[in-house]
Amino acid sequence: MKKYLSVVLGLIIVLSLTGCKSKAETVSVTASPQQIENKKAIADAKVVADKRIADAEIVANKKISDAKLIADKKISDAKEKATSLASTTTEQSNQFTYRLYTNPRYGNSIMYPNNLTVIREPDNGDGRWFKTPDGEVELTVSGANNVLGSTVDSMYYAAVKSVNPSYKKQSGNWYVISYTEGDKVVYQKTVVGKGSMDTFILKYPINQNDKYSKVVEELNKSFKTPSIDECH
Repeated sequence: MKKYLSVVLGLIIVLSLTGCKSKAETVSVTASPQQIENKKAIADAKVVADKRIADAEIVANKKISDAKLIADKKISDAKEKATSLASTTTEQSNQFTYRLYTNPRYGNSIMYPNNLTVIREPDNGDGRWFKTPDGEVELTVSGANNVLGSTVDSMYYAAVKSVNPSYKKQSGNWYVISYTEGDKVVYQKTVVGKGSMDTFILKYPINQNDKYSKVVEELNKSFKTPSIDECH
């Protein structure tokens, strides 16, 4: 009987201890109002922090975008300025002042660009040869007596047949032909009269065609041949 009572008493003690532990655990699991409030404050602070980070990222990205736009505009403006400067420099390099040359024997005259210098004049005085310092551009201005009685038509036909020009034109008492000779453009104008004929020939590099096409215009405009009906 004593043994039975000891067992029952032991069970009562175990059950009592188990119940206390369970109650303690329940108490520990259930948070206090202060803990709940603290957790809510932490959650609210995290939301605020996340929003501030997102807002800061938006501001930073906008500043980066604005800075890129400013940098791109500066680059674009610099390129435009460089292009404008290059264009101005090219235009200035294409502009020449002109000097008058008059042939004392045949009486023809022409305005030639100031980058050309006189190389030599033949002893018989029939013309003059001009060159640039680098030898890339040449101009000859000359006259010749029409001893064979050639006409502008016959001279033009012979010139076209001899060089197969890329450009040709004949009008009145003159003709023009233009053709390539190696890496050079050759432009020739001849005015034919009963007594004599006057010619100018300009040679220049193909890659400077834009520059010297304007020179050709000035040469054509200024070329005067008042004495072609006379022998000299």
